Amino acid sequence: MTGRPVDAKEAQNIGLANRVVPKGKALETAVELANLISTYPMDSLIAERKSVYNAVFNAESFHGALEYEYRRGCKLKIVKDAIAGSKKFVDGAGRKGSFDDYL
Repeated sequence: MTGRPVDAKEAQNIGLANRVVPKGKALETAVELANLISTYPMDSLIAERKSVYNAVFNAESFHGALEYEYRRGCKLKIVKDAIAGSKKFVDGAGRKGSFDDYL
């Protein structure tokens, strides 16, 4: 809230960033993360994105954000996709997406 700059280590320590990469490796790491995320079921990704947008822009409280996510996320197909995606993540398998066409 003060606008005080923080370095990468502090940003990670206070939860502003969830990872820090060596200088010059940000794009490579971002593409690796995007490729990993692309292996998850699309319906689950869309539902998660909508929940995030709702929490940031529309929810009046933390409880309201959780309620929205619960109501929207309890559809059987999304739950099935989430389970399948979690299994792929744990197994290290899944479809191999690529963002190379966009770079």
